[in-house]
Amino acid sequence: MNSPRPMDRATADMTYRRVIFSVMLLITFIGASLFSALNFYQGVVALALIELGMAAFSLALLCLIRNTRDLASWSLTYISAIFGGFLLIFAHPDATPSVFIWVLLIPLVTHLLVGRFMGLAFSLIAIFLAGGVYIWRFQGNPSLVNPLELANMAICVLTVLIFSHVYEVSRERSEARLRKLATTDGLTGLANRMRFTDVFGWEQRKAQREKYPLCLVLIDLDHFKSINDSYGHEAGDQVLQHVATLLAERLRATDLICRIGGEEFGIMVPNCTLGQVEFVVHELQRVLAETPCRVLDQDLQITFSAGIAQLGRDGDDLRALFSVADRRMYQSKADGRNRVTSVDRPGFTMGSADPAPGGRAPAGD
Repeated sequence: MNSPRPMDRATADMTYRRVIFSVMLLITFIGASLFSALNFYQGVVALALIELGMAAFSLALLCLIRNTRDLASWSLTYISAIFGGFLLIFAHPDATPSVFIWVLLIPLVTHLLVGRFMGLAFSLIAIFLAGGVYIWRFQGNPSLVNPLELANMAICVLTVLIFSHVYEVSRERSEARLRKLATTDGLTGLANRMRFTDVFGWEQRKAQREKYPLCLVLIDLDHFKSINDSYGHEAGDQVLQHVATLLAERLRATDLICRIGGEEFGIMVPNCTLGQVEFVVHELQRVLAETPCRVLDQDLQITFSAGIAQLGRDGDDLRALFSVADRRMYQSKADGRNRVTSVDRPGFTMGSADPAPGGRAPAGD
């Protein structure tokens, strides 16, 4: 059955996090530099040095994260280091009570940088530690440490924490839904051609790097137009869903099947030779023939014609493989349908698949 490649979502998420991280580092650098200059001016050297260190650290990270793949680890390093700096500032006797307002930023920053789970966990730890430092610092000051003051601060911080977490959960879910809509065929639930193209690029690089074969199979249902004409388009949709379900159940998790359009499907099969893929497609034809589709109280036997192309042997990119597999698929139709073709027949042209004007056999023929 179909399986999303783990890189897809991770790569998109990393791009988003990298932009947020860069903006956060820039803000930290500017803010820490400004406060460092102000504290130097006021003679509070210890705080100034801490803030100067935070600024330098942020600037160094800003240069480093442009090309790093381990963004999550650097994000956690940044959050830990900056919050450690905040704790030192909070605990310093020259720091004013207003400095604790920066605690409100912790849930926002952590959720944006490391996601809902790590963001929530780190936020709770950070808020607990900051609260402990606040009580320790001002325990002898009744105007700052009393039930009403503490309740106001706690409710405010928890509100920001809850909103940050809810926002991140909603954002992740919305992003997942949009990605699914953009990459999934609405009728069959299979991948669409856009996703097929994206995943092929990833599989192509992996196959070339690890030196294993990668094959492309194109499938076109036989006589599909007559099903639509005889039973209606709703019946045709049922047939497409039936075929999609059967193919997805019979393929490996590492294979990717998509609906290219109409009644045409594409299958990407990594790490299998041309002969192995041809055997698999023949098995799919056998299973499909033995599993008729029930339409309007009738069992319709469905067959398909297929063409196979292999990366390197038949082309070095998706366009070339599509062209070869498409030609072989129509050769299967010309040879009697319900066939699988993995080698070109000498003298075959697309026009010979159907005598109608325009050369190429009509879809669903």
